[in-house]
Amino acid sequence: MSRASSSLSAICDTESEMGMMKGLYLSVLKENHQLRETLQQQRKASAAGVSALHSQLESHILRLQQHTDELRGTDQPPKACLSPSAPKDPRRLGFADTLR
Repeated sequence: MSRASSSLSAICDTESEMGMMKGLYLSVLKENHQLRETLQQQRKASAAGVSALHSQLESHILRLQQHTDELRGTDQPPKACLSPSAPKDPRRLGFADTLR
C-alpha cells in the first residue's frame, strides 16, 4: 500500500469515501500539473517579450546617440564634457552633466 493510500485509509471510513478522496487527490494533481505548465509557458513568453523590449531600447539609445552626434557635427563629445575643470555654462550643459 502506498503512503497516500495509507493516509487516505486513516481518514476515510468506507471504501466509497476512499475512492472519492482518491479521485479528488488525482484531480488536484492534474490541475497542479496544468497550472505549472501554464506558468512555464507564461514565463517563456514574458522572457521573450522582455528580451525584445531590451533590444528595442538598445536600438533607440543607439539612434539617439547617432542623432546627438549629428547635431553636434562630430563623432566626439565636446571637450567641456571631457574636462571636469572646464567652466560650465548652464545653457550648454550636456546630458551627462545634468545627471550630476
